[in-house]
Amino acid sequence: MTQIFTDLKKEGGHSCLSRRRPSAKVDQPRRKAGPPLPSNRGLENPLSVSSFSPPGASPLCALCVLCGLFLSPLLFFTVPVHADEYHRAAVDRAPRNFPDRIVLNWSGDPATTASVTWRTDTSITKAEGQIAEADGSPNFVTWARSEEARTEKWKRNANVAHFHSVTFEDLKPDTLYAYRVGSGNIWSSWYQFRTASAEPDDFTFIYLGDAQNNILALWARTIRTAVLDAPHADFIIYAGDIVNHANMDSEWQELFDSGGWIHAKIPSIPSPGNHEYSDYRDADKRRLSTLWRPQFTLPENGPEGLAETTYFTDYQGARIISLNSCELHQEQVPWLEQVLEDNPNRWTFVTFHHPVFSATGGNENEILRELWKPIFDKYAVDLVLQGHNHTYARGHNIGSGAAVRDPTKGTVYVVSVSGPKQSRIKKQPWMTRGGENTQLYQVITVSGDTVQYRAMTAVGELYDAFDLVKQTGKPNKLIDRIPQSPERRWGNENEILRELWKPIFDKYAVDLVLQGHNHTYARGHNIGSGAAVRDPTKGTVYVVSVSGPKQSRIKKQPWMTRGGENTQLYQVITVSGDTVQYRAMTAVGELYDAFDLVKQTGKPNKLIDRIPQSPERRWGNTLEKKDEDDKIF
Repeated sequence: MTQIFTDLKKEGGHSCLSRRRPSAKVDQPRRKAGPPLPSNRGLENPLSVSSFSPPGASPLCALCVLCGLFLSPLLFFTVPVHADEYHRAAVDRAPRNFPDRIVLNWSGDPATTASVTWRTDTSITKAEGQIAEADGSPNFVTWARSEEARTEKWKRNANVAHFHSVTFEDLKPDTLYAYRVGSGNIWSSWYQFRTASAEPDDFTFIYLGDAQNNILALWARTIRTAVLDAPHADFIIYAGDIVNHANMDSEWQELFDSGGWIHAKIPSIPSPGNHEYSDYRDADKRRLSTLWRPQFTLPENGPEGLAETTYFTDYQGARIISLNSCELHQEQVPWLEQVLEDNPNRWTFVTFHHPVFSATGGNENEILRELWKPIFDKYAVDLVLQGHNHTYARGHNIGSGAAVRDPTKGTVYVVSVSGPKQSRIKKQPWMTRGGENTQLYQVITVSGDTVQYRAMTAVGELYDAFDLVKQTGKPNKLIDRIPQSPERRWGNENEILRELWKPIFDKYAVDLVLQGHNHTYARGHNIGSGAAVRDPTKGTVYVVSVSGPKQSRIKKQPWMTRGGENTQLYQVITVSGDTVQYRAMTAVGELYDAFDLVKQTGKPNKLIDRIPQSPERRWGNTLEKKDEDDKIF
């Protein structure tokens, strides 16, 4: 007697894999036609790559006696899965008459100025900011001074708001201030911040790679953990792709809901990524988000045409430079050269979005490498902090190519990701430490002649660390402090289903496990304790298939006998006595895979392959379309 395991909705409730939508309406990107996506709580593959562990509750939704089949959520992955866009947390993006989206920036000298930007509805036409030296007594409010705000109207389709900004000047260095913003009788709370020292001094900052997707649902934990880890951080660097859709107002609302008071208290140094541009794949139509400049007040000391995207800030003995890797690369070269040549600071940190050295293979951003890296080398830039690849990678002593080590080149290059969208790393010679399927934040402390760097996971675990020590007349000395934990990969942190379910399948000689989710086709059997181990005593056949138009790339693995991609399929399975006849057919009725499974007394099933002579289907040169996000543009 055998069993079938399927995804059935229980009356009055959800099955373990039923899709759940946000309860409140949000701006959602329109989805192309195709089958419903499984929940992000979907259960992951114990024998390949995965991104989440299943919930603690039993995932068995229904059991019924039928024949030797298991219809499972997914036991073998053929591609990684992501926390996709269709499970965003709900937000209310409508502006009100009270201030929201309050963000602290520097547009001038951090020792003597501070800039604040906020949003209201259009009923507020005149706004102001108030500032005072903070004090233990609440009476500090009595000596606050007011500054009239600049107000601009933002409108996109039916969305309209007023953005207000004020720059407080003539502040005292290294002094704790409190400020609030508003108008009339409608005000924000008071937020405290400290101005920079006028002289070189120790400081700490947080660096975040791409937030981009599911910002409130899944990125918020990263920034909140980062600030709990470094509560006295002096500023936060954002290396681009802060949102996924440049002009989707609700995504920006997610950003500000995620950070809340953090944005109002800790100054932000953001650089734009390609997702901060509309039509970013078309150079002629590409435009910076209409929300970028209204909601940030940043230095305007960059080259013409790149206002508030390419700029620099000097902070306590360090020069922090934001470059725009999305456009006008050549135009930034003379400006960058001048800013580095006239740099009086001991430390230099550069941040931008597209990495000089790719962490995922493919496009290597040769334009940036040719234009910018020689300048970084010439002026011995200390750290280059980047995003875009949705992986983690760090390396230094990089010469004229990614595979060339040059001890005279001391610049450290980092690629990181803070949000839930994750890609596969392609380990390359330039990397000292890499990782994937991991949300990270970085805490960087400057103390005299030493930079202390820590990369931490979103749950506060140390993932990478090093010290960078200044040496007179020589490149910086790098002291690695990498923890003993292995590099994180898709397949080395989610073994739970392999441990829980597969032994039961083996014990009771389950005949077929039928799965979906990966939008590819794969079939294999005789699978032992690992996906790469063949065991003739294990007769279970595992199948992954897809019937709809959404298609992914397959990664062929040892457990697979037959694989395929870019193909809609259905399966016809006939049970006749001691034999199961299996046929996988394309949507146009062509045979793609076939086998017979024959019961044998006291032995595993005998599998007779009947694979047709046709090659395994792939995207092919005529249909292949590389992900444009892997390119600059």
